[in-house]
Amino acid sequence: KDAMTVEIEGVMSATTMLEGQYETDALHVDTTFTMVARADDNMSVSDAVTVEVVVDSMVSTPPSIVSFSADRATVAAGEKVNLIWQVQDATKIDIVGPGEMVMYSTADLDASFEVTPSQSTTYRLDAYGAGDALVSQDATITVGSVGAAPTISSFTGNPTQVNPGDRVDLEWRTIDGTWLEIEDDSATIIFTSRDTSEVQSGSYAVYPQRYQLAWATWEDGRLAGIEARQQGEFWMRSLGPFAGGQMLLGTWQQIVLIDFDNKPRDRKVIVQTWGEAEGES
Repeated sequence: KDAMTVEIEGVMSATTMLEGQYETDALHVDTTFTMVARADDNMSVSDAVTVEVVVDSMVSTPPSIVSFSADRATVAAGEKVNLIWQVQDATKIDIVGPGEMVMYSTADLDASFEVTPSQSTTYRLDAYGAGDALVSQDATITVGSVGAAPTISSFTGNPTQVNPGDRVDLEWRTIDGTWLEIEDDSATIIFTSRDTSEVQSGSYAVYPQRYQLAWATWEDGRLAGIEARQQGEFWMRSLGPFAGGQMLLGTWQQIVLIDFDNKPRDRKVIVQTWGEAEGES
């Protein structure tokens, strides 16, 4: 009595109703609630009550963590990663980040939560069960070091064998890159980007008319002269007639194999022919 407002800390905001009741969310662990009553001169008094959650230990099953992991263990700074878990017999799940901060709470036992770590981080899953039961498990995501040499996680063409003019999607993933260029085998830059998310993961469509190589180059501006390279290959079919065991070529026609690599390598050339042997019908 003789108060202007009352509130329940962390649960109910201040109200002028001096008499009443408040229904909380379902409680799974012992919880203490503190009520504060304030007068118009800003003087206040408080009182607390603890609610104990009683569990029948004969029938309750402790929680267990089947799995807790990240969908990718190594990423670039700021890249999105999903923490994925499967838990049994829990009533509440907390995802705890740096500084013991609870980042996410849920009752979903089979779900995921997206994080964007800026540095290597260990996250903890706390699974609460009936009463005071608690089990925990860690998952660590490693972030590429600032100033480290850029690396290419993958660079592929999909598909790798096409007819002339068919579409091929160049796809890539990188770590610690700040810009991206893709060159064809004539050293022509066919794609470039400085968009961070696109440099980390993306795709670009090409329509090759012949056998072609593509080069992806990443270079961190803080590391001039350091680059990571990997090539993707696209094979083309070449059709030509044979007679008397010889390919029929015009006066100015010839078949030439050109290696566009950037250093000498040993190569194996495979040629496949098909058709009917001379004299067969």
